[in-house]
Amino acid sequence: MKIYNVSILFIFFCIYQLTVNTIHAETKDADAVTLQQRIVTGTVVDNAGVSLPGVSVLLKGTGIGVVTDINGKYSISVPDNAVLVFSFVGYNTVEQAVGNQTIVNVTLIEQTKELDEVIVVGYGTMRKSDLTGAVARVSMEEKATLANITISQALSGASPGISITPNGRAGQSPGIKIRGQSSFTGNQDPLIVLDGVIYYGDLSEINVNDVETIDVLKDASAAAVYGSRSANGVIIITTKKGKEGKPRVSFNMFYGPQWITNNPMKVMNGEQYAIRMLDYYYQESLYAWYEKGPTSDTDQGGKPVRADATDRNIVASRLVRAEERDNYLAGKEVDWVKKVLQPASIGSYNLSFSGRNDRLSYFASASYNNEIGVMTFEKI
Repeated sequence: MKIYNVSILFIFFCIYQLTVNTIHAETKDADAVTLQQRIVTGTVVDNAGVSLPGVSVLLKGTGIGVVTDINGKYSISVPDNAVLVFSFVGYNTVEQAVGNQTIVNVTLIEQTKELDEVIVVGYGTMRKSDLTGAVARVSMEEKATLANITISQALSGASPGISITPNGRAGQSPGIKIRGQSSFTGNQDPLIVLDGVIYYGDLSEINVNDVETIDVLKDASAAAVYGSRSANGVIIITTKKGKEGKPRVSFNMFYGPQWITNNPMKVMNGEQYAIRMLDYYYQESLYAWYEKGPTSDTDQGGKPVRADATDRNIVASRLVRAEERDNYLAGKEVDWVKKVLQPASIGSYNLSFSGRNDRLSYFASASYNNEIGVMTFEKI
């Protein structure tokens, strides 16, 4: 019986010893793994030596990473034999083996090929990569049924950010502003490019029926192509060209009236003007009396009294010129709004001839516009 107890004690001791040794071994392995981790720091610059903030520093094969600070510096914990991946928009990605280093500085090289794809030489040709900005396209097919005789009218309401200010004069182009007010005193007209060539004339001089599409570049990306002249935006006009098939003859026209709607001008008639002059002189005399510092209504000659506005002779005496007095007493007056403004008409007639074959592409057109302005004696 004693031998049995000793055997059990011996087996228990062996199991305990084995467990202790296993725990001790695992502790050693964990300490070894912990010791393998170390901090690596460094700076990321470009090929000109300028520090790059915001560069992604990623431990290859994992989701562990950091981003460089404003000075291009970073700090990351890595194991032995780690590989760091440095990436930044517009630069080539770099993979750098850490080895036994604790400081790893990296220089990123610009992706010259991709940058060249954005910078396009020549006017009117823009790559798709540049068209990711604020660009509005107006197809004249959608405007074919509208009474437009100028390109400015076709652009009205075409896209947010394009402001059209009509001047009400026949044949005159309205003011065009892209992205709102850009200057108090300087020129705010957008740059106009017609079939790849800068156009210095007036938009009203271009036949709207000859236009295929209009592209409006509204943001700063246009500066990559057109420079500082695009500060007020760019309007790119592409004209029509001959199409495959038989020669085509096209004729279109429209005619209709035009007038001012919701006229904001509210002017006085002759009677209202005369009463206004009567009140003016009464207020002048009243202010002069108050300046004397009266102590009662009877002081300083007495408080002035408004003249009888029902007596036309008294009212007429307050008018400045003799001609005004005579016309008022005779009941004659002029409505200058009706004298200056008038109902008007507008018409356009366009004939075009186009075609295309293996050797030739042609498009010819003639247009006649007849616009009578809403202001008297205005006509084109």
